[in-house]
Amino acid sequence: MSSRASRIKTISIKEAAVETNLSAHTLRYYERIGLLPNIARDSNGQRRYTADNLGAILILIKLRATGMPIGIMQRFVQLLEMGDKAVAERRALLEAHEKAVRANIVELETNLEAIITKIGIYKDIEETGSKTTCSFLSPRAETRAKTSEV
Repeated sequence: MSSRASRIKTISIKEAAVETNLSAHTLRYYERIGLLPNIARDSNGQRRYTADNLGAILILIKLRATGMPIGIMQRFVQLLEMGDKAVAERRALLEAHEKAVRANIVELETNLEAIITKIGIYKDIEETGSKTTCSFLSPRAETRAKTSEV
């Protein structure tokens, strides 16, 4: 190990797992499939993670949490390995992902509104004491059914 490398603080896979809230198994898997290509080893062959590695892992966690497929994550890492000549392609990849995430947010907001509406209907039913047998109807149909029962 060079003198510079020996001055860089590194942590074990167990410590990296704690820091990133990923399992050691997941960290090894990410390395095996090429998402973490630059994990150093100590003289005993044990993985040693740097601050840069942890930063990369945290970005991967965010990409995965926002629904980016593993294959696209692998492509992103390949583009990172290419350096500055792939900046435009990396940006384009992330812009496409941003667009997909924004569309997912819109869909989630629409679905949340339907749930909120359904909760409101059930609160009204509980408060008025009326009965309904239409628990899986659309909110509009359920409201019509509730009114016709009275």
